[in-house]
Amino acid sequence: MALQGTLKDFALPDILQLIGMQRKTGILTMESDEDAVTVQFFQGQVVGADTRLRKLEESLGSVLVRTGKINAGQLQEALIAQRQTLQRLGYVLVRCGALSEDDLREALRIQVCQIVYRLFRWRDGRYNFAPMDHLEYDRDLTIPVPAETLLMEAARMIDEWPIIEKRIRSGRVVFRTTELGRQYAEGLRAVETPGEGSNSFQSPTKEEAEILRLLDGRTAVEGIVDRSSCGEFDVYRTIYDLLQRSLIEERPSAESAHASKRATSGTVRERAALAVLGGIVIVTLATFGSNPFVPWRLAMARQQADDLREYASRGRLERIERAVHMFYLDTGTAPGDLEALAAGGYLDSRELLDPWGRTYGYRLAPEGYRLSGRDPANEPSPNLTLLHRFSPSQRMILEGPAYVGSAGGPVRP
Repeated sequence: MALQGTLKDFALPDILQLIGMQRKTGILTMESDEDAVTVQFFQGQVVGADTRLRKLEESLGSVLVRTGKINAGQLQEALIAQRQTLQRLGYVLVRCGALSEDDLREALRIQVCQIVYRLFRWRDGRYNFAPMDHLEYDRDLTIPVPAETLLMEAARMIDEWPIIEKRIRSGRVVFRTTELGRQYAEGLRAVETPGEGSNSFQSPTKEEAEILRLLDGRTAVEGIVDRSSCGEFDVYRTIYDLLQRSLIEERPSAESAHASKRATSGTVRERAALAVLGGIVIVTLATFGSNPFVPWRLAMARQQADDLREYASRGRLERIERAVHMFYLDTGTAPGDLEALAAGGYLDSRELLDPWGRTYGYRLAPEGYRLSGRDPANEPSPNLTLLHRFSPSQRMILEGPAYVGSAGGPVRP
């Protein structure tokens, strides 16, 4: 069965979970109106990624310079040699001794992961996974990254991105340091540490010092990301923290001056859209017999979508089971309900709902717990039921009235 559709129907974590669990080999293509990204998988592990807007090869050199692995002169010499030999930039840098193979492997791994992490911020888009029997990739310089590893790191980012984006609306926003921020950056004044109490003060961290240096009042956030040695998420989070402490401020933008012009162009676009819609109606009526979107074909597509969602639901249940285990290791207790997993940062709250938006069942009892989901028809399904029994040592730790199931009695299938 082909794995394709839209992100509204099937979320990226579910897609990666499917590919990782089934140890698939192939290429995942993600497309939006602004960009297209390809991610290469070999036996369920990510071995490469690229974007349409900015190729991996193009960004590698600047990343190596920013992180101090090479200097600007070495990069320019390597780029000249690359144009002459048509070899990859990484090979050229290693061959001329400017970079070690280990440093190149790590730089490529970081770049690939950053490309995939950005996909978790997409709200809309289309995906298509093309399975392959064999995939060629550079085994000498590639560090395969398991899909599960990407999911665990991305879970932390997903929780924090909505909070960050409330203050940093887009990558085109420009910030500048305040007078307090300038004194802080120059070491003239320590600033209260967030959440540590009024008597706890700190000097700039390495990341803060770098971001404050780059915030010149002219460069947008997306430019700061390009220039910084930190990853995109870390840049945004650092800027958010600086904003919260009034060390930086947003520079007034000139966009408001063009608001009326955009409104006028919007009216023109609306008229054009109506004309296109009328044309679509005519074409639809003329091609009704062969149209793949007629009711009976749509019903087949819905069945395939339900099959995919049911498989994804199984994957979510297994992620919840792992989160319960991590909760136990951290706290020595079992969660009283699934909401505790979201409150503790073990899962995003959206992962507590199945692909149809319904809540999962969770029943806790002295001998174990039961996780359950429902099939597309909203009926209980044995394929979507997980039973976990505590070991004798776990029961000794967890014994007591607090761990009796919500409905009382033992956990049963």
